[in-house]
Amino acid sequence: MEKDKELQVTRLLEASVALEEIRNGNAEGSKISLWGRLLVENSYGALGRFIGSKTPYTGTGIFVLTVIICLILAYGLRSARIETDETKLWVEKGGRLEEEIRYTDQHLHPDVQPTNEIVLHTTTEGNFTASLLDHLDFLQKARALKVRHKYMTYTLQDLCYKNDFGSTTVDELDRILDHLNPCIIVTPLDCFWEGSLLHNPPKPVTPPALCPNIPNITWSNLNVTDLRNCLRDNYFQFNSLVDEGLVKAGVEGYITKPCITNTSDCPSQVEEPLRQVLYGGCSGFASKAMKWPEQITIGGAAFRKRKPGIDPQALQTIIQLSGPSTLMKKFNDSHNSYWNLDDYKEVLTTWKTKLIELMDDYGDSRTRSTNEEFYVWTSDSASRVVELFSNINPALVLTGYILMLAYCALAFSRLHPVKSRANVGLVGLLLVVLASSAALGLCSYIGLDLNATSTQVLPFLVLGLGVDDMFVIADAFFELESKAEPNTPIKRLLSNTLCKVGPSITLTSITNSSGFFLAAIIPIPAMRVFALQVGIAIVFNYFGLLFGLPSYLVLDTLRVRGKLLDIFCFIPLSSFKCCTPIARNGSYDLDTLDSVEESVMSCSTFDSSTGTKSLQKESVETIPIARKGSVVGSRLAHGSSTNSLPEEIPSQFLKKYADEKSFLTYFVVTYYSPCLQNYAIKGVIIALFVCIFGLSIYGATSVEDGLNLVDVLPKGTPEYGFVNSTLTYFAFFDIYIVTKEMDYAHHQKELIEMYRAVYNQSKVVKDGSTQFWLEAMINYFVNIKEEYCAAPHETTALKQTLLAALIKAFNNSKTYIDISNDLNDCTFSFVETRDGTNVLPENQFYRLVTLWVALDPVNAGTARPEFQPPVPLWSPTVMGVTQLAATGNVTLADPFAFTQIPMYVDNLNRVKAKAFMLILEECHSHFGNSISSYGNVS
Repeated sequence: MEKDKELQVTRLLEASVALEEIRNGNAEGSKISLWGRLLVENSYGALGRFIGSKTPYTGTGIFVLTVIICLILAYGLRSARIETDETKLWVEKGGRLEEEIRYTDQHLHPDVQPTNEIVLHTTTEGNFTASLLDHLDFLQKARALKVRHKYMTYTLQDLCYKNDFGSTTVDELDRILDHLNPCIIVTPLDCFWEGSLLHNPPKPVTPPALCPNIPNITWSNLNVTDLRNCLRDNYFQFNSLVDEGLVKAGVEGYITKPCITNTSDCPSQVEEPLRQVLYGGCSGFASKAMKWPEQITIGGAAFRKRKPGIDPQALQTIIQLSGPSTLMKKFNDSHNSYWNLDDYKEVLTTWKTKLIELMDDYGDSRTRSTNEEFYVWTSDSASRVVELFSNINPALVLTGYILMLAYCALAFSRLHPVKSRANVGLVGLLLVVLASSAALGLCSYIGLDLNATSTQVLPFLVLGLGVDDMFVIADAFFELESKAEPNTPIKRLLSNTLCKVGPSITLTSITNSSGFFLAAIIPIPAMRVFALQVGIAIVFNYFGLLFGLPSYLVLDTLRVRGKLLDIFCFIPLSSFKCCTPIARNGSYDLDTLDSVEESVMSCSTFDSSTGTKSLQKESVETIPIARKGSVVGSRLAHGSSTNSLPEEIPSQFLKKYADEKSFLTYFVVTYYSPCLQNYAIKGVIIALFVCIFGLSIYGATSVEDGLNLVDVLPKGTPEYGFVNSTLTYFAFFDIYIVTKEMDYAHHQKELIEMYRAVYNQSKVVKDGSTQFWLEAMINYFVNIKEEYCAAPHETTALKQTLLAALIKAFNNSKTYIDISNDLNDCTFSFVETRDGTNVLPENQFYRLVTLWVALDPVNAGTARPEFQPPVPLWSPTVMGVTQLAATGNVTLADPFAFTQIPMYVDNLNRVKAKAFMLILEECHSHFGNSISSYGNVS
């Protein structure tokens, strides 16, 4: 009775049966929904009958057509483009960040900006002196790298970014300064005399002719004070304003700094513990303008806490390279006039590549001998990693698909060589691969470019989703086939199969594809494109399997009925010797026999030349036979055939495999399921689940906003090692506040207040290593008056002329300035006070900007304001100052559309996103009605 009830419930799942029962009054339900179900089931049934009609021609034709269509669409992969631009991948289309990046690139083109190439070196505890020398050795090798392009050779000295000293008005002296002008290299070695070895010119520079006591000049032996005194005493035309600017910037050289090791070349007699020298950071050749924070050059939390006897755990050096546009402007004026921007880009890229190769060779040898590690991160590293891992890894994909291939073959395999259906699993997987390739090919045709997510994740994701539908269709077909009469028409089997599973796989495909299509609203371009590609692939997998797999099942069923081998379908079973148990009278009667007490083994061999079989009999063991009505007995009965060649498996395997179950089913039923029934196993599983669930809840509460770069880089790569070491030892970033087009002269006070509000945040480094260009400019004009008023009689004539010229320009006056009367009373001023804040007069603001950039070039360069439009050039020569004093005229700077304020931010390894968002919020909200600004991170 229970069995009949179960059968009744099962049959009611079919819409036609349910409708009939409702008409007869035996059931209740919605006829409308059942009519809808019936319509869908009949549609799939009609499709199955069509595919199975005119066997095997219709099935073969549909299968071949499906494959051809997939191949045509998959051809589009030949023109597929892989997007590697980080901005196009991760920046929201039309969002605020995209607008800010576009604004920055519009006013400050990336080809103009200098780039940072970083060398990170983890040190060995207890041998810090050797670590410093190793760091120096690596940088010297990097400095010696040569790049040859179109018969020209370049070194770091040619490609690096340099500050402008300004003109001394003496050609011979300008030549010396040009040769001595060092690269901007932020390094802990600048704390020591050995830092000069990174800045020395290729050849020592011949000193000025009137300075015979000065030896050939290098940064290693340069005594800046002696050189300045000689120039001031012997060259009357030497620009004292430039000399004063060098003094204010603290250009002192290296001979007064301590040495790492006291060798004979070391000119300094200063002896101080190395770690003590590094406390507080280092400074470049201009000690007042070039301050390198400890947080950016020295790594190690214990060292920063000044624990006794603790050496730094890492050293970091930043080499600044000029942008390609800067190089083109520099070298095309003298040579290479036929070179274009791409030539200089190639030169810079080649040098960076050589630096990475040097790291690979040098770092490997050092790691083996000292356990120290060297890492290099260039300005191209992020793009290079994205590009590298955007390419499909053939070995990885092939391995994954081979494993899935083996699983599919095993899932459909049987011991019986004919009834095994491994080929269905293989062909089904092939259809999934073809359909997925066709989907990606279509994406290429319509402009959905591939990216790292597409190439690394999508092949495996769509494989799993597609294979699922393949198993559903194939299993349903095999189940119906096993219960049907031996010669049931194939079209009826396919009709019933698609009737049963068609709505199911359709709903799952619609649900999965809709989910991914809805995910296309994600603002991140890479995720949006990935979601669209997966959605399209799911649709293609659905149609490919709906038409292709049933078509192939037609062919495979004909193979089984024709007794051809699985996989090797061109070989008939009759070509092999096979054995079957038979009764003494030659047959079993499953209706009357409970078991066979005595039997013999009939071994038949088919002779293809004569077309006859030979039999040989031998005694075998007794085999129990299932009763009629049992699963085994019914399948054996239905499995019989009129063909004289029996299909049964030899006696010793009959009991285990006569039910034709797969190997996986046998494993689950025999081992896995009984194991789960064990109470001890149940307890362990429940305990593990509770632990994992608890850890999941804890992890969910510990999630922080933001994405660390180390989370997306592949482990084992140098880039991963660099980022991981950076977050461990430094966690240091430089950020910029970008101010847009506005009335800068009117909003000076608001700009200063905004800067101080951001600068006072806890994560911002406050050691004077960065400065705000507006404050630096105001301080210059405040100090120039205070210095004169403190010692007016010691001021040079040129300086007095300059002050007179500034007063005239400041007042926009054509009246003659009497230096002796108008300056000595110190009543003049170049700034005014607004609510306790010093600002420049609005009507003279852009005039004073031009003068400041020319008069204070070192500080103007280190402040990195990047004025756009650029400030007009004015030369503070004797002639220029005299002309300014006479006319009071100087070219005004154009109103700015872009400036930037640099800052250093430390200790952001865990809260980078949160702290940076606070800074951004400060930029947007603080005095937001008057200041148009945004934050930018390098």
